[in-house]
Amino acid sequence: EMKLLLTLAMMASMLGTAQAAVPNTQSETNEDAGSIVKVESVQTETSKIPEVGPKKNILGNFTLGLDSEANKAITSDNKSYDGDVETYQYLKLGYKFTDKTSLTAVSTWTQRLGYKENSAQTTFEDFHLRLTKSDLFSLGKMKVTGQGRAYLPTSDLSQDISQVAQLRGYLIGNTEITKKLSSTVLVSPRYYIYEQDKRITGRNDYRVLYSTGLKYSFTDAFAAESTLGIYSKKKIGNEMSHFQDYSTSVYYTLNKNIMLNGGIRATDGAVDTDKGGFELYNQHASEYYAIAFISI
Repeated sequence: EMKLLLTLAMMASMLGTAQAAVPNTQSETNEDAGSIVKVESVQTETSKIPEVGPKKNILGNFTLGLDSEANKAITSDNKSYDGDVETYQYLKLGYKFTDKTSLTAVSTWTQRLGYKENSAQTTFEDFHLRLTKSDLFSLGKMKVTGQGRAYLPTSDLSQDISQVAQLRGYLIGNTEITKKLSSTVLVSPRYYIYEQDKRITGRNDYRVLYSTGLKYSFTDAFAAESTLGIYSKKKIGNEMSHFQDYSTSVYYTLNKNIMLNGGIRATDGAVDTDKGGFELYNQHASEYYAIAFISI
């Protein structure tokens, strides 16, 4: 009997030890499982943190462009310029604040080919900034885009005459008449600022360009446009003078990065309306021109 009791006691002790070990092992497993659950929970909660706004690639807001223009007078009364071809290069770096607002820095240089039978001459023009706002406001069906430009005196010419800055404004109204035909209206004032003691009679004071036109789109890629306007100029110490402005051109869009434009236009200040007459075209006051607009 004693042996039987001792045997039962030992079996009970062994069974208790085994049962005690199971919860302990399960507890360690639960702690490990709990750790895994906590990690997953943290990851899940982290992914649910609301973003302040959509992620934005700042570099994607920059734009780079090059406008290359060439023009040649149809006929010239000044024999020293006869046969000359002028080219203008506009290197542009822009930043788009929104889909409708952008700021662009523009560096310009020109070349004259064949001037007095000399080799090409390169001239750097004033560096300038452009602030553009599309859909600035509306007047009925007309949507108006605004642009302001500030020209800094980086060219030799501006520095020689002590010009501090040139300010230009552009208000461009566009009205869709039909799906293919649209009209444009342009008002562009320009102001010339000099050092106070350098406002000399005969230098540019301010100018205003008024223009209107029609544009017809034959296809999404090909269009033709004709404009007619008045270019009013005021020089220091002189009365305002008025000149005719006109152009007829075509546009062809190769792709979203390249557009071509070319045609005939009035040369700057060639037709003085104050001296009589208003012509739709004057071969002695016109030039051919071609422009390639390239953007990245």
